[in-house]
Amino acid sequence: MVGHRFKKLQRAVFCSFALRFPKQCAALLPASVPLIVHRYESPRAKSRDEVMVFLPGLGDFPEDYKSQGFIEAVRQSRPAIDMIVVDLHFGYYLRRAMLERLRKDVILPAKTQGYDKIWLVGISLGGLGAMLYAVEHSEDIRGLMLLAPFLGEEAIVGEVANAGGVAMWEPGDIAEDDYQRKLWRWVKRHALERPELPLIYLGYGDRDKFAPANRLLAETLPKEHWFTTSGGHDWHTWSRLWETFLAIHESAEKNSGQQRVR
Repeated sequence: MVGHRFKKLQRAVFCSFALRFPKQCAALLPASVPLIVHRYESPRAKSRDEVMVFLPGLGDFPEDYKSQGFIEAVRQSRPAIDMIVVDLHFGYYLRRAMLERLRKDVILPAKTQGYDKIWLVGISLGGLGAMLYAVEHSEDIRGLMLLAPFLGEEAIVGEVANAGGVAMWEPGDIAEDDYQRKLWRWVKRHALERPELPLIYLGYGDRDKFAPANRLLAETLPKEHWFTTSGGHDWHTWSRLWETFLAIHESAEKNSGQQRVR
């Protein structure tokens, strides 16, 4: 436990430097190839058809999802689901290698193994990563489960809000490397076109630092696909939101199954 706390503190410090000086500090966050993954296969799964892929937040490690009770919560709620937690840390984002590694090392192999329902679960930075993957490869995934996702800097969030929300905002010409505008353009298209997939579920604390951006995203979603709770940007809040997520997920899957039977 002490060793893990030290690793988290070290990674948090390195990420802090990298946020300020990305080119100079990228080496502090080496990005291994292929991705380091932790797998939690269900002993009760009759077939490998559904999997949750967890993306960590800034400064977090794959082990945090287990120590914070996320893995066990899934085991109790949906025991037939497999889980994969990836060490997709900030170093991959700095190198613009996040999408390639997630697809090549995790998503495509999962599809080859027969998983046809792939969920991306992301907290904070991981939520951004899940969204960016949906922007480029929405056909690969069934849906997104986002907890307090980072959705861009204050400037772009303010621009969307000042326009009157996503529906009124016009992205204009977008530079090739402008991931923030690409993300919000995709949100706008998703809201207008209402595709069957991917599904988007969103949860955040009412005092979260990303709450203003998250509210803008929530306005584009069906009311049963987003929820808030009292809290900030912390694991205690996310753990409570995760319990809500799983209850909604279980109910939605049961309803979907009943409709197929009919």
